Amino acid sequence: MTYQELVDFLEHKMSMSHVYQPLLVRALVDAGGVATVRQLAQVFLVQDESQLLYYEKRIKEMPLKVLKRHTIKGYIEKRQQEEASNATINRELAALKRMFSLGMKATPPKVYRMPAIPRLKENNVRTGFLTIERYAKLADACTSVGLWLRAMLEVGYTFGWRVSEVKQLRVLQIDLQSNRILLDPGTTKNNEGRVVKYKPISILANLLAACCQGKQASDYVFTRNHRQGKNQPVRDFRGIWGRVCKEADCEGLLFHDLRRSAARNARASGVSEGVIMKMGGWKTRSVFERYAIVTERDMADAIERVEALRAQIGPSHPKNAPEVAQSDASQDRNLIQ
Repeated sequence: MTYQELVDFLEHKMSMSHVYQPLLVRALVDAGGVATVRQLAQVFLVQDESQLLYYEKRIKEMPLKVLKRHTIKGYIEKRQQEEASNATINRELAALKRMFSLGMKATPPKVYRMPAIPRLKENNVRTGFLTIERYAKLADACTSVGLWLRAMLEVGYTFGWRVSEVKQLRVLQIDLQSNRILLDPGTTKNNEGRVVKYKPISILANLLAACCQGKQASDYVFTRNHRQGKNQPVRDFRGIWGRVCKEADCEGLLFHDLRRSAARNARASGVSEGVIMKMGGWKTRSVFERYAIVTERDMADAIERVEALRAQIGPSHPKNAPEVAQSDASQDRNLIQ
């Protein structure tokens, strides 16, 4: 095609919009004067900014519409059919929500809107609790297994730490001279560090000293002899834990229940909620509701203290109160006791 032929074509024969004329000419020139219709169409799609913006918008809206109408609801129903707990499903949906959040914060944004992701109701009230009487039997059962399990029980029951925090303890985190234990930042669930002290003359002190004896600073505190070798870090011990709990007449008790038990024991000893939260690594006081720390015995003790205070201040009944009323009150106190 000569120059004059090209001019004649553009002026008299070409009827496309002027937006596409330069693209067509450039595509033909780059292709040596010959190009298929599909090749020209691909050039238009790549070079036309308006088309790119249009399809970018369509693509960004697709996940939102699909997830909103079908996938999220369908995913929840599928997981429920697989008997996944609501708590597990909520954790998975939280991960999906986090993905959308990161997509919105990206430059340029990958998504422009967050879909409505529901949160299922969870029944997360803890019911397991280890009483002091059963603790003694459980301690004996753990001792029969080995030093590592007896020491882990003592740490869990004293400080209320999560099992992962207990298993990850290294020798360098325990200061046997000043009787302190340090949980490094990033090794706990809330990623915050923690420092606790324990009595120098105590069962806990003796157990920790025995666990650290002969080990290097980088060694794990709680180790056991395993088929893979001696002094292996404690990993999964659920089978052994279930066996010793059964021997101690507290079958079904979880190691995590020691966390709730430690919180309640500390509160019953007069330790403030703030100190309990710091010791166990709780960020909010919701733990006291979620773990059902206040028991019927706690409330009964509270009533007894209130009545004792009222008895010191003055008579608890009117002077002309009938004898039956006094008898009923006496029976109530007996019931509480």
